[in-house]
Amino acid sequence: MASTYGLTWWGKEWLRSLDNIDYSNRLPRGMRYARNGSVLKLSIKSNIITASVQGSRVRPYRVTIVVPPFFEDDIKRLMDELLQRPTIISRLLNRELDPEVLAIAQRLGLKVFPQQWTDFKMQCSCPDWAVPCKHLAAVIYTISHEIDNNPFIVFELHRVDLLAELKKRGIHSSAGEMIKVPEIKSMMTKAPKGTEGWQPSGYRPDFTTIPDLTIPLVNLLASHPPFYPQGDFKAKYAAQLLKAVKAANDIINNGKPIDKLLGGAEPVAINHYSEARLLIDDNLQSQFKIIDSADACAAMSAPPAALMASLHEVRIGFISDYQPSLAALKLCMACALNLLAHGAVIPQLIQLHNKCFDILWTPARIDKTVAGIIDKLEAECPPHIVRTLPVGKKREVSLDNAATWIVSMMLTEMIGNCTASTQRGYSDVYDMFF
Repeated sequence: MASTYGLTWWGKEWLRSLDNIDYSNRLPRGMRYARNGSVLKLSIKSNIITASVQGSRVRPYRVTIVVPPFFEDDIKRLMDELLQRPTIISRLLNRELDPEVLAIAQRLGLKVFPQQWTDFKMQCSCPDWAVPCKHLAAVIYTISHEIDNNPFIVFELHRVDLLAELKKRGIHSSAGEMIKVPEIKSMMTKAPKGTEGWQPSGYRPDFTTIPDLTIPLVNLLASHPPFYPQGDFKAKYAAQLLKAVKAANDIINNGKPIDKLLGGAEPVAINHYSEARLLIDDNLQSQFKIIDSADACAAMSAPPAALMASLHEVRIGFISDYQPSLAALKLCMACALNLLAHGAVIPQLIQLHNKCFDILWTPARIDKTVAGIIDKLEAECPPHIVRTLPVGKKREVSLDNAATWIVSMMLTEMIGNCTASTQRGYSDVYDMFF
């Protein structure tokens, strides 16, 4: 079997139906068909799988696979057994399929997974006499990929909705619902009104209190998540993140230049009269607008890395000599650098306005120390320092949680620049993270 199929135990069990078949080269060719996208219009309705598979002829072949359903008595016996095991129920509510479920079903004489290809009823419109032919095998491989992502499909193919059965018995949880990737516009909360008379509190964070979270947070990841079939995602993720963590540590502790984290960006001119704010649209494109309070006509725009290079040269002990917005940005810059040096960062998947997806690197607020620092930095950010210009709109909107947005955008810039030398195109998912 290919490493891209059957990544989870339930995916492997599904593919056991292809064991002990020696019809020439039909299985390797079926796997190749699955890999190159020849399986078209795959549909699962109740216990019937239908698909079109593009073969050597112009017209795709029609494939139908029927999985034997469980009857009401079978479902009742299975659920009665499962209800005796709270651990299994807890995992089911968290959309985890415990291997013990398979063992229980087997003891009850229920075939959750096919043990051989004859457990299916299969048909293909191709002229090949073999069952399964390469087109049928391609569909079985493709279904294994779906099962890797959602093991509950196996039960649905037997006409069993496990979560619905639990709900009938008064057991349910919101964890069983489909999780939606948040849209960036839903994260952009308007800043509250009534900010007249705002003054900074003078808070100066002690970044030495940030714990090293690099390894603990990496260890939360799976080595072979279903969305990444190209190898050990956890190891590759850790290797790239550690590059950025090391670079940040070298800057803070060894006085190394910050060029690596900023892609060699040249600083822009700022002075004690400079005001700045972050502009961000709902496709996660950002820039800083810099205004000289002594000369309003001298406004200019700068890419994030350029202003960050300038902020890095400002000594934090002298930020009270600068305008409040620039002082707040310097604090956020120092915060982002120290968070990265401690691996206290979390990638958040978001949906953009253009329906694409991207990663925003955010402070690890699951740690109380990190959350406390960010919350106090919020009070240092002047009103309107972060504004969004929604796509298709002409009027800017000021955002709440300014420090969170600024630190996140700076982290995303630094991590992206530090890992930019990584070979692109290895994987869409991998490229999205780094």
